[in-house]
Amino acid sequence: MAHGQITYVDADPSSNTTLADGSTLQDETHYSSTLNNADGLWNLRSFANESTVFGSNDSGAEDCPRLRTTVTGLEAGTTYNVYVYFWGATGANWRLRAGLENLAGELDGYNSAHTTTSSFATSSYLTDNAGGSDLNPGPLTTATDSDPAIENGGYFSGSVETAEGNRSLYQVLLGQVTSTDGTLSVYVDDLANQSSVNRTWFDGVGYQAVSEPSLTYLDADPELNTTLADGTEMNLTASPSNPEDYDSDASSATLPSNWKLRTGFANDSTVLAAAPAADAPVLRTALSGLTPGAIYEVNAHYWAVDTSQNWRFAAGLRADSLSTGGAQIGGENLAGFDSTLLFINAPVLLSEDNRSLYPTEPWLHAR
Repeated sequence: MAHGQITYVDADPSSNTTLADGSTLQDETHYSSTLNNADGLWNLRSFANESTVFGSNDSGAEDCPRLRTTVTGLEAGTTYNVYVYFWGATGANWRLRAGLENLAGELDGYNSAHTTTSSFATSSYLTDNAGGSDLNPGPLTTATDSDPAIENGGYFSGSVETAEGNRSLYQVLLGQVTSTDGTLSVYVDDLANQSSVNRTWFDGVGYQAVSEPSLTYLDADPELNTTLADGTEMNLTASPSNPEDYDSDASSATLPSNWKLRTGFANDSTVLAAAPAADAPVLRTALSGLTPGAIYEVNAHYWAVDTSQNWRFAAGLRADSLSTGGAQIGGENLAGFDSTLLFINAPVLLSEDNRSLYPTEPWLHAR
């Protein structure tokens, strides 16, 4: 679905950022504006947007207190996409915990680098000072001949610094909030007691008014829109031997490393399936007919058995950095929803026998 510009709000201890319980931040008690020590205080460093960033684990292992950044002046009753922004550096994996609720346990964690050994979700940088990015290729008009790099082409409602030195700004969509009183809050924490390569640099939050739902479902079809990741066309054959080959239910022989087009199931009565032990090639499904300059949320949809099994799936906007996991990757399944309230091209099949359709968490993409 398409939305408007994102409004960036810089985290500031003097105006909008407190301890998680709302208590005022005290200089040299909860943060330090002059020192950069491993002392359990956030380091208010002179980098990034508004020349301030909350740093932790910069000089050694520490555990800084949880923060709350509150946005005011919103329209009561309006639903907003809510984002958090942190920094990552080349050759390191900087991290952040963040959420929309002050949970008793740990907040969800986010990495700046892809890793298969961490339970933290991998984030994507907005752009770099070489221009363009994998998350939003093309439309960001960041000044590419400057350091720091500034995005001022309309992605945000104002100018936002997105790269500085060997560092890039990372964006996480935390979810949606319907403001009841014209405010919303984001809770942020560090990953406690880490080395400097896993430090936290928290910069600010963002919000974006949500338009009326306008999801469009596109069925993956190897004859129309789905190829290998490099664009190689897929080939239907009874005897698969190459990565681009796939067979169908009519074939008796199936190689475990190839895709199978199952018929009589799911939307449009077709679904691309891989065997449990398969290492099927990465596919690419291309969307066309989008509005130039518009920002879209993009989801992948996949099927999973509701109980006793863990069907697994990997997807993303970058072929070399796919989010992986079982049904939990997308959270709640769509069984029980009315597809006419979700998709403009409804009806869309959301459940079938003991299987349900799951959406991945949305990725942000601009055209």
